[in-house]
Amino acid sequence: MCWQKAESLYIRKQCAKLYRAYNAIFAKCGKFTSEVVVLHLTACLPILMYALEVMPVSTVLVNKLSRCWFSVLARLFHVSNNSVIDSICYYTGILPPRYQIDQACMNFIIGLSKNPSAKLVQDILFCVHRNRCNVLFAKYSVSVCSPVGAVVKAVWRQFETECDL
Repeated sequence: MCWQKAESLYIRKQCAKLYRAYNAIFAKCGKFTSEVVVLHLTACLPILMYALEVMPVSTVLVNKLSRCWFSVLARLFHVSNNSVIDSICYYTGILPPRYQIDQACMNFIIGLSKNPSAKLVQDILFCVHRNRCNVLFAKYSVSVCSPVGAVVKAVWRQFETECDL
C-alpha cells in the first residue's frame, strides 16, 4: 500500500513538472510557433522519465506517464488519436515513455554488469527486480552482455512492430 501512494505522488509530481516546463516554453514562444520549435519542446521528456530505471515500475505507472506525454504531444501537434501520436513519435525519432523506460532500465543494468565495483548494487538490483529484468531482456531479445547500441536497435525494432509502421 505504501508503494502505491508513493507511485501516485511520483506520477503527479512528474506530470506537473512536465506541464510546467511546456507551459513556460509555450508562454515564451506563443501559440503559433514553427514545427522546429515544437520538436525542440520534446527536450522536456527527461523530466518525466527521471530515475525510472531503478524504480519498480508497474503498468499503471507506465500508462499514466504515457497518457501525460501523449496529452502534451496531442496539444503540440493538434491531434487526438494515439496511433497518430505513435507515428509522430516514430518519424521524429522520439520513443514513447513505455519504450524509453525499458531502454533506460536495460542500459542501467548493462552498465552495472560491466562495472566490477558495482557488484553489490547489481546483486541487490537483480534480487529486487529479477522478474522485470528477465521479462525485459526476453521481450527485446537482448542479453546483459549486449552493447548499448544493440539495446537501442532492439527497442526501436519492437516499437516499429507494435505500431505497424
